Amino acid sequence: MLRAGLRKALYMLRNGFSEPGAGGWPGFTLTELLILIGVFTLMAVAAVPAYSYFLRGEGEQGPLVSRPTALMANAEVQAAELLTVQMAMDGMMASGQIVEVEPSPMHGTDSFDTLPSGAGSEPLYPGFLRTEAGLTNCVYMWTSMGQVYQFTCP
Repeated sequence: MLRAGLRKALYMLRNGFSEPGAGGWPGFTLTELLILIGVFTLMAVAAVPAYSYFLRGEGEQGPLVSRPTALMANAEVQAAELLTVQMAMDGMMASGQIVEVEPSPMHGTDSFDTLPSGAGSEPLYPGFLRTEAGLTNCVYMWTSMGQVYQFTCP
C-alpha cells in the first residue's frame, strides 16, 4: 500500500496531475469528499446541542450523572435536619434534667410546638428547635429515652 502511494506520488511529480489510463486514480473525488464533510457537519449540528442539553441536566429526567449528586445533597439535608432535631431533644432533656419523655405518637410528627410531652419535658419549639414555626421537612419519631429518628421524608 505504501509502495502504491509512493508510486502515485512519483508519477504525479513527473507527469503532472493527468490521469493514467481510463480507470483514473483509485480513491475519492473532490465531490465525494465534500459530500462526506457535509454529512458529518449535519450530524454534528444535530448532536452537539443535544449532548450539551444532556450534560446541563435540563428536561424531565436530567442527566444520569447529576442524579446521584442530587440524591446525595437531599440525603445530606435530611441528615442535617435529623441532627438538629436530635440536638434540640438532647438540649431539652438536659435543661430539664430528665431521662425519659413520652414516646412519640405512632404516626410521627413534623411539628414540635407542643411535643414532646411528659413529666418535666417542654416543647422543642421555640426554646430548643429553631425552625420556621417549629415545622420540619421530615416526620420524626422518638423513643422514651429521647432517641430521634426519621419516620418519613419527602
